[in-house]
Amino acid sequence: GRGRGPPDITPTRFVRLGTHETVVRARRVDAVDVVPPPSTRNPAQVNAKRCLGNAWVARSDIPRAIRRYGAAIEIGDSDYDITDEDEKRRLREAVAACKLNRAMCHLKLKHYADCEKDCNDVLDINPTSVKALFRQGKCYLALDKWDAAKES
Repeated sequence: GRGRGPPDITPTRFVRLGTHETVVRARRVDAVDVVPPPSTRNPAQVNAKRCLGNAWVARSDIPRAIRRYGAAIEIGDSDYDITDEDEKRRLREAVAACKLNRAMCHLKLKHYADCEKDCNDVLDINPTSVKALFRQGKCYLALDKWDAAKES
């Protein structure tokens, strides 16, 4: 009958799970091993997604740019599998650049709470970030938070 029997699994195939491509290998037809992807958290991949966001900003498609920056941030969100400190620093810088770009997009769309959150995230890591302070100040001005804007 229909729907009975084990699923049809080829010996090796690629499956899309969330944002990562995962290799699925079958030991038997009814037993599947899921092999985690190689480290997908590197600055080059984050920067590639950031460039896609930049391209959407250039085309004035701000909502799509926000999604691309969000995807880049998600890729670089965790550095648990990176042992090289220099690589971790570059990853943090790439994610910060994405958050700053996304904050600019939120500012353009008047999504002030999201802009403020992205700026605060960057300032938690780098309290002297001029772009974050500037965008945070513009956000505070738009929200009529004059005292907070003066501090930014």
